[in-house]
Amino acid sequence: MANAKIGSQTSWGHNFVETITADRVLKPGDSGKLFMIDKSSSISAITLPKMSTGIAGWNCKFIMQVIGSSKSANIKAHADDQDTIHIRENATDGNSTTGGADKDYISLSSSSVKGDWVECVTDGTSWYMLSHSTADAGITSTG
Repeated sequence: MANAKIGSQTSWGHNFVETITADRVLKPGDSGKLFMIDKSSSISAITLPKMSTGIAGWNCKFIMQVIGSSKSANIKAHADDQDTIHIRENATDGNSTTGGADKDYISLSSSSVKGDWVECVTDGTSWYMLSHSTADAGITSTG
C-alpha cells in the first residue's frame, strides 16, 4: 500500500520567533512559528487553531523563555475540539511517562524552567505533542 498524503500546510519552519506574553488564540497562519513563553506576564492560556482536515501538517514549538509566575501556562485545544491532544512527556531527571490520549490541554506548571519545550503537530483530526522538561511534572497533561 502506498503512503497517502493527508495534508500540506504552509509553514514558517521555526524561522519566525515570537514571544507570547498574554493569552493567545493561534491561527492557521501561525504554523511553523517558534513561540517563546514569558511566564512573568499574565499569560494563562494559549489556544491551538480549530481542528480541521484543512490544517493537517500545522505545527509549532513553544519554549519557556522567562519564568517568574507561580501559575501555569496552558496550551489547549480549541473549545470545539476538546479531548484531541495526544502527548508524550519526558523529563531530564529520568522520569518520563507514556503520556496520554484524549486530553484537553497541557500545562507548563510552576516547576517548569527556562528551556523546557513543547512541539505540536496535527494530522487534521488530533494534536500530537512532544514535551521535554527539566523536572518531573514541569509539563503535564490534563483532560
